[in-house]
Amino acid sequence: MFRRGVRPAVIFLPLLTILLQALLRYESLSSNVFDLGLFLNNILNFQFEYQRALSGHVQGFFPLFAFPYSKSSLFIAPLFLIFAQWLILALSVFLSWHFFGFFTGLALVLYYPFWVVGLFDFHFDCLTVLILVVFFVLCERRQFGYAAVSAMLLALVKEPFALESASCGLYMYFLACRIANRGYRLKLVFAGTFLLAWGFSVFWVHMNWILPYFGGNEANAFESSAFSWMGSNIAEIFWNLLLDPTLILQDVITSPGKIKYLLMVFGLLGFIPLLSPGALIVAAPILLISMASHLSNHYDYATHYTAGLIVPVVVAFRDGFTFIQSRYLSIFSTQGPLYAIVLVILLGGHWAFASSPISRLFWSDKVWSYSWRAYVPTEREKTMRSAMLEFIPADSGISVSSQNTVNWGHLAHRKVYLPFPLGVILPHKVIDFSNRDLAGLWQFVRTGYKSEVITRNTYADYVVLDLKRPWFIVDSGCDWLYGACRNEKKAAEFLNLVASALQRYDVIYSLDGFMILRRRL
Repeated sequence: MFRRGVRPAVIFLPLLTILLQALLRYESLSSNVFDLGLFLNNILNFQFEYQRALSGHVQGFFPLFAFPYSKSSLFIAPLFLIFAQWLILALSVFLSWHFFGFFTGLALVLYYPFWVVGLFDFHFDCLTVLILVVFFVLCERRQFGYAAVSAMLLALVKEPFALESASCGLYMYFLACRIANRGYRLKLVFAGTFLLAWGFSVFWVHMNWILPYFGGNEANAFESSAFSWMGSNIAEIFWNLLLDPTLILQDVITSPGKIKYLLMVFGLLGFIPLLSPGALIVAAPILLISMASHLSNHYDYATHYTAGLIVPVVVAFRDGFTFIQSRYLSIFSTQGPLYAIVLVILLGGHWAFASSPISRLFWSDKVWSYSWRAYVPTEREKTMRSAMLEFIPADSGISVSSQNTVNWGHLAHRKVYLPFPLGVILPHKVIDFSNRDLAGLWQFVRTGYKSEVITRNTYADYVVLDLKRPWFIVDSGCDWLYGACRNEKKAAEFLNLVASALQRYDVIYSLDGFMILRRRL
């Protein structure tokens, strides 16, 4: 299909494009508060409040990113996060290419969800891509003990991936049923059983002790609108699903967004992964969470929530393609047409949905964050940066509330950094972790007692808005297409919030829709 001499370029050019676009997106002030801005803010404060790594999500790899970040300059620190994420993804592609073949590496680097993880801000979820590549490689090489160790690391990325760690154990059971060597079967059963126990145990600890203790007064996942429709706790959800195994299936059938999600995940690879779906066992918990949730972000294919699916789906694609090859070669003598057809499918999906120079959306103004305009710094962005440096003090004690689509390191490098309109119209309750420590966690585990969470009512000292960028209320957008908000209700709500902010804050800088507001004393 491609000569060996050009294969490195075919793989490396898309990877280099992702890095350049991610860096340019940040430099164009086109990254988001959710989530690059919040990660910048949390990692900056980690040295003073380690509890931030345990609140909201349990993120075991936090210190590995926080230490070098805290030693970097204000200019270098955000770029470090972007480059670190890219390096993790690039290594995943090269390992896939080396161990699974060029075509598998190409499928991975062209896969739209891979671009979402690589381009749109920063998330620890990117680690699942590398960890799962290593897991499948080690399984392929029959180094099952090391494979189990790599799968254990998934549970440290974030609590949902503890379930994926357990599903790696189920995949090892699947391999045990397919392997003839008795010694290998025993290793697989032992490692699989260990991973099942490890994954479910870590998930239980995260959900029942760590998050309730460090997470303040936030509702847990089972009390939230995402999953509470199935039950109020793990036992109740399990019992309801046992009584009616079709409960989630019924919900999926009546949810166009979830059907579209499934079509996207598998259709972009020509549904080839479904021909040999063994590797999809690993992806089962992430798919189940997406299909069970009533929170649209969980089944939005344009978010980082697909990260845990990427590698299992691509490995299943590799296996499915091998199945097709065996049938094809029994009829035809050359594989050229087969490779060409699948390549057209891969490129077609990439062209239709990705944000790259060979995609349709990149050269269109339809979706702002996918358009080339979001990646080319202009004089306007230069003026915005200069204004923020001049009018917003660098003092970390000065709090800022920024429109989600206006993010920059200067805004994030402070004690409190909020997405608009938090802390603007009403005070935002910021958790004071002074009475949340590891000794208190141990007491909570032993006795169930935890002291009342301390919060501080905080108003933003400065507000940053840009009416020419997509309007957001916290992390909820308003269907911004072709430079305008298409959701009239959300548009009216956003403009009312801006009007309320103008009543409480002074405009200290305004130019071409961009505004900096300062709170009145």
